[in-house]
Amino acid sequence: MSNKGYGVFVNHSERVSFELASEKVSKAQFSVPGEELEYFLVSGDTLKDVLNNYTTLTGKPPLLPKWSFGLWLSTSFLTSYDEKTVHSFVDGMKKRDLPFDVFHFDCLWMKEFEWCNFEWDERTFPDPKGLIASLKEKGLNICVWINPYIGQKSPLFAEAKANGYLLKRQDGSVWQWDKWQPGLASSTLRMTRQKSGIQTNSIR
Repeated sequence: MSNKGYGVFVNHSERVSFELASEKVSKAQFSVPGEELEYFLVSGDTLKDVLNNYTTLTGKPPLLPKWSFGLWLSTSFLTSYDEKTVHSFVDGMKKRDLPFDVFHFDCLWMKEFEWCNFEWDERTFPDPKGLIASLKEKGLNICVWINPYIGQKSPLFAEAKANGYLLKRQDGSVWQWDKWQPGLASSTLRMTRQKSGIQTNSIR
């Protein structure tokens, strides 16, 4: 958005490069490596008007529920916690008369190095349905940690690999990295696109 009464929406699903004041401090530019480029100029008397017109074009987000703006209590990424620990956190807040709206379970609600298999670790949470029900009875909303990757140790890894759901390297092997845990893989979103050889610029 610019304070000169307009905004630019680059409607491109692939890689876009933006240069903001890199060559001239008064200039901003963008480019794509492909053969097509579509962008929209969005006008407005104020920045608020530009933003409103932009969301009218792209869609306005729904208003989040009121409780989502409240205080969230987390396990603070403890490497070892169980049902007893969770209840001690919740009851400790209540005892101190500290109101909160959401309890957040960090990744160890699943077995270690099996993120993300969507299965509770029965060793520490033998009755997850009962646990969640008891927390909801206390007026809490529940959030469980999840990320869009699958650890090699997860039972879902073999299934995803066999069905071609994971990103691959150029040699056809599954792309993995060890930044968060050993052998992480990510799912792939397959996209097809016609290349007409003509670059189109849409200004509205």
